[in-house]
Amino acid sequence: MDARHNQPRIGHIVMGRGRDAADVPISTAFGVAKLVRFDVVTDELPQPRTS
Repeated sequence: MDARHNQPRIGHIVMGRGRDAADVPISTAFGVAKLVRFDVVTDELPQPRTS
């Protein structure tokens, strides 16, 4: 499911694509897992030059 309906939106970054949440999990663990911290770091790439 794509909540953006394949339309680009300013301020949103696609972090993963798949058929469902099992294709692109944030983490995989068996048993109890407590998320203590979750950081996302992004960098803007320079625009390619057009001739």
